[in-house]
Amino acid sequence: SPITITLNDINGEFIKNSTVEVYTVSGQHVFSQQLKESDKQIIIQSTVLVEGVYIVKLIGDGNLLETHKLLIRK
Repeated sequence: SPITITLNDINGEFIKNSTVEVYTVSGQHVFSQQLKESDKQIIIQSTVLVEGVYIVKLIGDGNLLETHKLLIRK
C-alpha cells in the first residue's frame, strides 16, 4: 500500500521551488518530488521504501525548512 506524507504550510505560506526529499539514515537519496502550490500530500509507492528508518527533508528555495523521521514497518 502507498505511503502518504501530509504537508503543512510553513508560516501559512507555500514556499515556491519546494521539494520533498527522502533519505535512508545512512544518507542514500531514495525519493524526491518537486511540489506544486496545490500539493497537500505526497504519495510514495511502498515499493520505493523498504522497512526501515528514513529522513524526510522539505527544501524551499535551496534552504532546509523541515526535517522529520519516517519509520516504515511492513
